[in-house]
Amino acid sequence: MLLSRWNGCATRSLNGTGRDVDEGYIDKFIETVNDDLNMPRAMALTWELVKSDLPASTKKATILFFDQVLGLRLGEWQPKEEVLPEEILAFGPATPAGTPGETLERFGCVARPGDAAGYEIEDTPRDRG
Repeated sequence: MLLSRWNGCATRSLNGTGRDVDEGYIDKFIETVNDDLNMPRAMALTWELVKSDLPASTKKATILFFDQVLGLRLGEWQPKEEVLPEEILAFGPATPAGTPGETLERFGCVARPGDAAGYEIEDTPRDRG
């Protein structure tokens, strides 16, 4: 779960296309790794980089440099695509259009459709039209 979350965040940061690494982060990373292979600190530094305001292309190049040591193969990772079953998609929005925040309980339903199948269905502003 944690690795999946990490991969997702890193992949979003890897959407850039440049090859310009951030020398400041590279220096900190090398210093951290040379400090008795302080990998927990190296991972923390990587998270710091992911959350930074640097351009995506710089993040990508720098994270891929880090990954040469970390060995997480972030450049190869693709997010898992989840396909919802048709019977769940058929339920549509959880509440009628124009009634934000209301649940089906108001209309006499005990559970929301899809609960038994393990899906939590909620409407979004887009669903409300």
